[in-house]
Amino acid sequence: MDPKDYKKNVAEYADAAHGVVHSHFRTYLIVFMALLLGTALTYTTGRMHLGNWALVIALVIAFTKGTLVAMYFMHLAEAKGTTRLLMGICLLFIAVLIGYVLGDFGTRFRPANSQGSKWSDLPASSTTRGESPDMPRELGTTP
Repeated sequence: MDPKDYKKNVAEYADAAHGVVHSHFRTYLIVFMALLLGTALTYTTGRMHLGNWALVIALVIAFTKGTLVAMYFMHLAEAKGTTRLLMGICLLFIAVLIGYVLGDFGTRFRPANSQGSKWSDLPASSTTRGESPDMPRELGTTP
């Protein structure tokens, strides 16, 4: 028996004994291309001024890319039972944490946002550093 055939047979036997199911190269290539597309989309939308939708779009793209990586490169698509349950619980926990952060930010007390920032409804200060609003700007003028 040729040693190469022996190694091949042992590898096939070990995979069959452990129930390993290998994904095809074509699947990996499609997922890789989808991840590249997601990266390009992330870059493109990051350069746009999308207003309030920027965060939502960024989170959707990130969730999609993370799901692709978990399902195909971490082989969760082939997993059963407890592994899928634990992954679902982790995703739920992450969603709750993101919800708490967004809820805190959306209901934040007004003075907690710095004056003049794009999130504050307080107007920007018209004075410059070291200048008092009560003092005249030029000598000889009255406030």
